[in-house]
Amino acid sequence: MEINRRDVHDVVVLDFKGRPAKGAEVVECRAWFETIILEGKRKLLMNLAGVETINSISLGIIISGQVAMQRAGGHVALVGVSERIHRVLDVTKFGPLFLVFATEREALDNFKVRADGAKSDEHD
Repeated sequence: MEINRRDVHDVVVLDFKGRPAKGAEVVECRAWFETIILEGKRKLLMNLAGVETINSISLGIIISGQVAMQRAGGHVALVGVSERIHRVLDVTKFGPLFLVFATEREALDNFKVRADGAKSDEHD
């Protein structure tokens, strides 16, 4: 599985592409998550459009990203989730852990709304 990073304003987008992950890729992915958190980033969008299905290792990577970001006070969303991946998330009962969006624009807008809401809550 190949992962490419893009930064869109204050959101880190990780584009996943290719076959389901193998064991060696877990270390690389955890390093991505650590780096993002150490940079002070708290908004992560995982783009799965380049991945048709996931295995247990891939699922573990996605969940570890969610857990790491949540512990750091951040938020994670998924976009480009195929029907197969939706089924895996549903069957494993991990679906509710994630905000899933149909398009990248919707996900980015959601992060903006969350940030605006947090800012207005601070001033109340």
